[in-house]
Amino acid sequence: MNLNSKVNIFSEFQKLEEVIVGRAYPPNSFDYSNDPDLKSGLKQILEETEEDLLTLVKILEDEGVKVIRPKIDFELGMDNKENWVKTQKFSYPFPNHPLMPRDTVLIYGDTIAETYTKSNSRFFENWSYYEIFKEYFDNGSNWLTMPPPPLEENFSKYSEIQNKWLVYHAANFIKCGKHIIHSNPGNSSWNGKGTDSGLNWFKRIFKDECEFIAAPCAGHIDGKMALIKPGVLVTWDKEFIPKELENWEIIVADSPAPFPDHFMKMKKRRFYKSFVQEWLKDWIGYVDETVFDVNMFSISEEKVITVGYNKDVYAKLKNNGVECIPWSFRHQYFWDGAIHCLTLDTKRTGSKENYID
Repeated sequence: MNLNSKVNIFSEFQKLEEVIVGRAYPPNSFDYSNDPDLKSGLKQILEETEEDLLTLVKILEDEGVKVIRPKIDFELGMDNKENWVKTQKFSYPFPNHPLMPRDTVLIYGDTIAETYTKSNSRFFENWSYYEIFKEYFDNGSNWLTMPPPPLEENFSKYSEIQNKWLVYHAANFIKCGKHIIHSNPGNSSWNGKGTDSGLNWFKRIFKDECEFIAAPCAGHIDGKMALIKPGVLVTWDKEFIPKELENWEIIVADSPAPFPDHFMKMKKRRFYKSFVQEWLKDWIGYVDETVFDVNMFSISEEKVITVGYNKDVYAKLKNNGVECIPWSFRHQYFWDGAIHCLTLDTKRTGSKENYID
């Protein structure tokens, strides 16, 4: 990989130098299936996902950014599946692939902080980044991991285990210089992703490095707002914006195109036959230029990559000196994530600035 320095990140928009782009399961991962429709459908999705990721890699490299890809150090198959079920008390038999590094890793300053979610299938996900983080560690980065939750327990809602486990999604954070803005955890009033204890773990790690600001929302915050440059942000709804950012120019994007009712009903049923068949045959699900997502990724204060195209947002960003690069991620809604989810910036130029006070 030849990573010659430690990580350095203080914002979402300072000039990007190095980034991790995630990776999905290999296309042949489900060849063990006896169902030809399921097997061919998943293979198509996985092949097209990697094709789109390679297009993203080229966009980034053409901008002078060093791109790092994680390894997948496991194989899927019927024997593996049976072994997982017998040896691990998993609610879901397959280990998760490292497609969305943003969910399980927060990098701030020169510190890498790995986290855990409530999904047992994601327990070993960060192993795919081990060699990358080890090299950054050898170059002087701090490298910390949240205490792991017990594998043998399962639960459906974060509110069921408040203050029992330390679990939290790193995608609940966005970086804004000396401040980190976060959504709210999964208590009874917010129903977010993570526990109060998990959030407090991050706050204690970075208590001497930054100030935390709670946004009036829950869930992955990068699906609700994008900090484009100092003083400019994009959101679906102004109600998501904390009062500390109310003096920024707030660009409100139109709502995305509505989904068919049958798609919304099956949206979370990832690898089941009916899902793949409906996705690829009944409603193809490809994201094209009619669908726009505030889940963006900045190359610099002057350039941002978007999924989809929105004429009004593009015009307003251009008026603020920001060029937009549209990127197509055909299976965005199959994976339930966009470009900010699929990337983890590890190095940006610049130091910690105060963009709020």
